[in-house]
Amino acid sequence: YEVYRVYTPNDEPYTNSLILNNKVFVPQTGSAWDDDALETYQEAMPGYEIHGVYSSDWLSTDALHCRTKGIADLGMLYISHLPLLGAQPAGSDYEINAEIKAYSGEPVYSDSLWVYYEINGGNYNAVQMNIVGENSYRAIIPAQPEGTEIKYYIHAADQSGRSANCPFIGASDPFVFYSAFLPQLSVNPTEINLELPEDSIVTEILQLSNIGGGTINYSILLDFFPDRDISGSYIQCSAENFIPGETSTWTFTVYNASSDNEWLRSVSIDFPEGVIVNSSTNFSGGSGGDLVSNGMTGNGVEISWNDNDGGWGNIYPDEYATAEVNVSVSPVFDTDIVLNYQIAGDEYGSAPHQIEGTVSIALAGEPISWISLNQTSGSLSTGETDNIEITFDTNDLETGTYNCNIVVNDDRNETIIPVSLTVTGVETSDDNVSQNTFLASISPNPFIITSNQKRSNVKIDFQTSLNSVVDISVYNVRGEKIKTLLNSEIPSGSHRVIWDGRDSKGNYVASGIYFYRMKTDNYSQTKKMMIIK
Repeated sequence: YEVYRVYTPNDEPYTNSLILNNKVFVPQTGSAWDDDALETYQEAMPGYEIHGVYSSDWLSTDALHCRTKGIADLGMLYISHLPLLGAQPAGSDYEINAEIKAYSGEPVYSDSLWVYYEINGGNYNAVQMNIVGENSYRAIIPAQPEGTEIKYYIHAADQSGRSANCPFIGASDPFVFYSAFLPQLSVNPTEINLELPEDSIVTEILQLSNIGGGTINYSILLDFFPDRDISGSYIQCSAENFIPGETSTWTFTVYNASSDNEWLRSVSIDFPEGVIVNSSTNFSGGSGGDLVSNGMTGNGVEISWNDNDGGWGNIYPDEYATAEVNVSVSPVFDTDIVLNYQIAGDEYGSAPHQIEGTVSIALAGEPISWISLNQTSGSLSTGETDNIEITFDTNDLETGTYNCNIVVNDDRNETIIPVSLTVTGVETSDDNVSQNTFLASISPNPFIITSNQKRSNVKIDFQTSLNSVVDISVYNVRGEKIKTLLNSEIPSGSHRVIWDGRDSKGNYVASGIYFYRMKTDNYSQTKKMMIIK
């Protein structure tokens, strides 16, 4: 928006004017600033007639538009149009779409529906609008070379004798946009489906290209929670992992995916004990302005960001906003960081108006083992391409299917590349082996880790029909091996291994679902257990 200020040194009520069709009535008090107020209105509203209304009785809180009574034109000719503004792609035609409705009940003149457009300050050209649906019309402004300034307005008339423009004043204050070669990111492939045997490593290429103009800045995230509803609003964090004891700045991105024009008015993120918040910035990027941080700092605090101007919300549908939070992580923090967040809308659209979710940041030293990228950010000028190496590693993975999303964010859009990796195991051909070799369910399950010195242990029983090397390992839900319990040659018969709930570093694991797998040369079996801490 372009804002014009009217100087009111003695609280003159200049801003409380009345706009009536193409006329503007401005309160006048006899002040030395009356003429300046009229000139400001003339500058701000070209094409309108500006009239001063003098009275010695105007109060500083007076409002001319409140002293008057408007009479609606029930038979109005209504034009609804979402204008083209700012930079639009050069070299492509420009669709001008509008809803035109005659509330008089009389039909519109089909030969009086026009888009008038002007190129670089020249004369206006006219292009007729054609009907494309009930009350819906379209015209095409021809493609223009890069750097062209285009001004336009819509005109309509109906058989009741009414005519209307959009914007209201027409040629005196038209819509304005300019043509430019906009950056455009091309991603290849758009999805990855891979099947690999155990204990193998393969590298694939993700190709990012700028097939438009200008420069694209991009960043890439690995999202290991693909069951999150991508069609819904969400929050992402730039940090994939952390090191205990470090201080760093995390960038949070919030996205509004509302399909019914609901605006986001608040965001809150709860930081756990052991994560010290040092500072935070506002969520910036929404068309309605910033969501303002409450500035909370300290250990395990909740930061909230709000629309502080009393509006309905600042992040509009299909918009992103980002905020930075500087944190210090306690040196003794020994699990993944889980941040609970809440996003609230303006309650204008359909339910739900609040969305809750989590963001997980992995403890460094326990990276996602099965997929990695050699590059997570970059810039692309026109015609440039980056080849991102994606490495898939099935070593120490149990058989099954693993899913994630590669999320590419550029200056304008988010691109999601679904990834599916299927790990195939060893097939058993000896039925006798499979019948007499087995992995039993654990006891107890769930396994409760208490604060008592006398801790219970997980008992894992298994049986082998042959003398063989047996590997029994524990994995988290992301397929990472967290502890090897046994990896040696075992004689045939029944056996038991014990797990005390610690990972390979000696730390007690967090609450959640875990898997334990038994693997021999010709047998593989995986089962699930729950840990409660």
